Amino acid sequence: MIRLPRPVSARLIGTGPGAIRYVRWQQGLSFKEVIADWQPGKRLWWRFRFDKDEMDGWKLQDRHLMPDSAYYRITDGGYTLEPLADGRTRLTLTTRYRVRSR
Repeated sequence: MIRLPRPVSARLIGTGPGAIRYVRWQQGLSFKEVIADWQPGKRLWWRFRFDKDEMDGWKLQDRHLMPDSAYYRITDGGYTLEPLADGRTRLTLTTRYRVRSR
């Protein structure tokens, strides 16, 4: 509805807490995700890191959508794997954010 860009690629450098995921999205967006929790086969959790030098080139139509502004802040997220009774596995992607707007 608000036409947010979509992910293009992600590359993980390192293992365990402190490793960095380098992420690219459409419209020239790139940022980092710092791994905070690493549980192989169970959970991968990160804190988003938006460096100013990376964000200067972002071409968003609405500056209120900047991910670390006073209006909108993306904080953390990750993947969780949950084994199901039938032998399959549920993969859940979570992103936590805060919105402040009138």
